[in-house]
Amino acid sequence: MVLDFLPAVIMGLSSLTAGLHGDRSGMLPVAVVFALVVFLSVGLRRLRPVPAFGALAVLNGLGAASPHIAIDVTALLAMAYVLFTVTVASSRRASVIALAVGLAEIIAVTVAVHEHRLPSASAPVFLGTLAMVIAWLTGYSVRQRRAYAEMLQVQAASSAVTQERLRIARELHDVVAHSMSVVAVQAGFGQYVIDESPADAREALGAIQATSRDALAELRRMLGVLRQQDPGDAAAPLAPEPGLVELPRLIQRTRGAGIEVSLTQWGTAREVPAGIDVSAFRIIQEALTNVVRHAGSGARADVVVGHGASPAA
Repeated sequence: MVLDFLPAVIMGLSSLTAGLHGDRSGMLPVAVVFALVVFLSVGLRRLRPVPAFGALAVLNGLGAASPHIAIDVTALLAMAYVLFTVTVASSRRASVIALAVGLAEIIAVTVAVHEHRLPSASAPVFLGTLAMVIAWLTGYSVRQRRAYAEMLQVQAASSAVTQERLRIARELHDVVAHSMSVVAVQAGFGQYVIDESPADAREALGAIQATSRDALAELRRMLGVLRQQDPGDAAAPLAPEPGLVELPRLIQRTRGAGIEVSLTQWGTAREVPAGIDVSAFRIIQEALTNVVRHAGSGARADVVVGHGASPAA
């Protein structure tokens, strides 16, 4: 708005100079009012574009209706200047109506020139018409580009939300599928041996408790991340996502389901990006889940983790 007042001052002084030009006694108050309207309309065009444009339209209409008021290009240029803001900030219908009003003002000025036979008015009419058309076309182009940019932002946000939902769905699938498979196997085993071997049944119940506790911790971590978006909810305690360092616990839980699992690691262990670390853990977790689900108790699984010298290896 501060920058808008610079052209507002220039246009206001130009309008005042044009209104006082020549020998027209008693026109000082009218010229001051016209200059003040031009100044305020241009300076406040960002806050109230439609009222500012309407004030300039009334101003030009009065100038065209009275033979005593000089036809000045400044008021027409100010009107075109505000028309640009109306076209950018308002709806398409409002911008078209504003353009129609501006062109009607040009026609009214043309009629006033011919009827009142005002000298040297063809240049203001031509410049005003050209400025109106250019201002509207430029404003329409700017509004279309802004709408397109907003559409791209909405699409990007929607795509990001979809990707996050898919990631959470995969996480939930990995946690629930593995944990429930182990719990189901342990529960079936405990039910089978509860009469003949209470100690084994008690061990199965302990495995169920440990597995379910770990699953709840992972679910609480994921739900805690989601609840961070709502400032009104109490933040759930967060924990880092599982990685290859959690393999011993994963293998221990799988062994509790009656699967003989061995872990072999070769190469020098090194830090890897978090995404690769989580992905590797989830791949092994899914593989062991399939072993528990489809092979059943007594099966054997070998987990081999190799550390290369570089990401390419």
